[in-house]
Amino acid sequence: MDSEAPEIATMKSFKVLSILCVLLISFVWALPSGLVRAQAGESGAASRAVFKREWTWARSESQYEALKRLVGKPAPPLSVGPWLGEPPPAMGELKGKIVLIDFWATWCGPCLQAVPHTNEVMARYKDRGVVVFGVCGTNSPGGKSMEAVAKKAGIRFPTAQDQSNATASAWGVQWWPYYVIVDREGVVRVAGLRTDRVDIAIDELLKEQPG
Repeated sequence: MDSEAPEIATMKSFKVLSILCVLLISFVWALPSGLVRAQAGESGAASRAVFKREWTWARSESQYEALKRLVGKPAPPLSVGPWLGEPPPAMGELKGKIVLIDFWATWCGPCLQAVPHTNEVMARYKDRGVVVFGVCGTNSPGGKSMEAVAKKAGIRFPTAQDQSNATASAWGVQWWPYYVIVDREGVVRVAGLRTDRVDIAIDELLKEQPG
């Protein structure tokens, strides 16, 4: 019996080591997924912003597909006339800022009705790295000038006249008012926003890019 004792002890030790190895391997395999879950929980506030279709005025697939062609691409350049108000930096110099562009027109009633709200948006978010400015459509029935209409409407954000409709075309403007948001990397994130969804969209992007 004494000669068998070491063999029995060795077998027991081997079984214990085998169990420990299995447990260790299981722990190592589980660790990455656990870390991923933990990191996802910690960075939940920085998850990628989601912008819903119903936040836009798109009513058909073709309209929505046109908006999507702009989204995810670098912001196009602006071809605009002299600025009314302090000119914002060029689009390429606005990286690090979230940019809201209000495409409006002098003849557009809803555009003028939205001015107080857009003024409020500018005031509310200016300290959070959000820049707001407007681009006025080229077509002005009745000879109304951008400057006269802007002053009468009480526009407080910088605005400039589109040149030969080049900017509206580059930015895919389909209706007025037409809001576009560009992120801190200079990438268009959402276009064609409804006036009453502008704040929600900015808040959504600020969760991802707080500044």
